Amino acid sequence: MAWISWERMAKPKRKEGLGYKDITSVNDSLLAKVGWRILKNPDCLLARCLMGKYCHTESFLKCKAPGNASHGWRSVLIGRYLLVKQLGWVVGTVENISLWEDPWLSCFEQQRPYGPPTEATSSLKVADLMIPGAP
Repeated sequence: MAWISWERMAKPKRKEGLGYKDITSVNDSLLAKVGWRILKNPDCLLARCLMGKYCHTESFLKCKAPGNASHGWRSVLIGRYLLVKQLGWVVGTVENISLWEDPWLSCFEQQRPYGPPTEATSSLKVADLMIPGAP
């Protein structure tokens, strides 16, 4: 029997591989898809059940897994982590964008302001930086 590496097995056939899918990546992408569904459709039955059980007071993007969380919920949070790495705000209406916590400075990569916020500025929103009536 000839042994070959997983990397070669996972290559597409047109690149001299065997065409197997990387199961870990497929699973992670499906978990991210579930997270995206919860974000975009919070009224669906899945989102209402999971959010009702695990995220009573926080948003889906900020909630933490409690000690009694199911394996399924912990897996959904792994998918959420993949989403959070790529999500950002498109600044249009800025009332809900947190100055320090949300990535809002760039459309191409996640960027946040540098430095720790002071107690007085920790709850500022991007809207607080805008001059009313200015274009």
